[in-house]
Amino acid sequence: MGQEDIRREFKSIEEAFDSLPQKEREHCIRVSHYAEEIFLLACAADIYSDDVSVRVRLKLDQREAVADGARYMNIGKALVPELYHNIRPDFSPEEIALYRKHTTDGVKLVQSLLSEKMSSNPQALNIISEAIESHHEHWKGNGYPEGIKEGEIPIIARIMAIANALDKAASQKHSERPFEYAIEQLCSGSGTLYDPLLVNIVSESKGKLKKVFNKYINQSKAIPVIKPLISRTASRPFSLWYRPIAELKKNRTIAYEADMRFADKEKKWIPYSEVEHIIKREAMEHELGLYFITELGDMLRRLDACQIPAAYIVYTPPGGWLNQKGLSKELISLLNDIGTRPQRLCINLNQQMWEGKNKTTQENLKAMADFGTLIMLSGLTLNSVTADELKEYGVAQLRFGPEIGPRLDDKETTDYLSGLCGAGLTLLADGLEKKRHIALLNKNKIFYATSLVIGDYQTEDSLIESELALMDA
Repeated sequence: MGQEDIRREFKSIEEAFDSLPQKEREHCIRVSHYAEEIFLLACAADIYSDDVSVRVRLKLDQREAVADGARYMNIGKALVPELYHNIRPDFSPEEIALYRKHTTDGVKLVQSLLSEKMSSNPQALNIISEAIESHHEHWKGNGYPEGIKEGEIPIIARIMAIANALDKAASQKHSERPFEYAIEQLCSGSGTLYDPLLVNIVSESKGKLKKVFNKYINQSKAIPVIKPLISRTASRPFSLWYRPIAELKKNRTIAYEADMRFADKEKKWIPYSEVEHIIKREAMEHELGLYFITELGDMLRRLDACQIPAAYIVYTPPGGWLNQKGLSKELISLLNDIGTRPQRLCINLNQQMWEGKNKTTQENLKAMADFGTLIMLSGLTLNSVTADELKEYGVAQLRFGPEIGPRLDDKETTDYLSGLCGAGLTLLADGLEKKRHIALLNKNKIFYATSLVIGDYQTEDSLIESELALMDA
């Protein structure tokens, strides 16, 4: 394709860039940020003092050109059918050659679309061209399109090769620590694929590059993997599902609520209430409750790996679980073993569990609370229990539904709630949105958090994917 043909197809470089698939554009933007950081590190390190051709390129005033070179490194794919944007093992030699043309085609494209615009800065245009043409060259000479090696490869292209490889490795589903895995992959290619001096700089300054990874983690092609704390087999007939809890005052997700789900004979997921009689008959509450705590630990680690904020997860255990002797010791030991901070687990008691409590329940809850675990009571009948009694059981949070709103006109109710707040308890009012009700809470100095449970329960993977999508919106 000649320059006139290119100009007819694309009026500007940005139009050509925008024609690439979204994932490709996102990849190039991330590489641009990695490349810029590596370029700055190379400038500061002054490790090529004897190489004039390198010193000419490693000047801070070329920083923008380096970033543009990375941004447009795959621009040549705009001239290639999308089928050939990514190489596949089943490609024929002709198809491999077509895929590799994106390097040389990319140079033609930028020369055609940018030569006039950058006529006053030919060095910047050369940097962009070098980045595009040679970012697939390998240190030992087995790259493309020219098969040049070592010092023959322009320094800008060497930087691009590392930035490109770093993002590809860190964006795939490889390990519990994707960025660290990517650094390991770079180091393994040092001296064969990549300039060893640059790899050394990257390895020593990975903290700065990790910030780029963190900034764009929500664009990752796959959710970061964690080494599971528990065995997750396809035949496992139970799992936790989740939904977000938003803080309405701050308009953000603050926590997640877990719900026990079980697979029936038709492999449909049903709630705990439908199998509770079976669980009790088989005396499975104890083991099942502890198992789900471990699964919660996995979920928290995955949320952290994806940088999805989560103060805690609310978990309503099986009925009768809290009435077992020695449970608190087992729970504390388990949380220590799986590395879950107790403050990130919120044990929720519903009205039925509260009414069925006994001395053992009190001992367990108090020990858990003293360890740092949050204890929540939901659906409390108003005026039915004192603040002192709640504290004896370690309860720190009371959760009410929107039905509490109309009760706020009753002075006895507001006095009761005000007394609970005065005793240091936190009130959560789910879905309390009417301004009049909120005004009554404020008037009576009832300190509260208006929260809203969002949507239906989802599987662990579905929830993480939807939360990442929201972060990216």
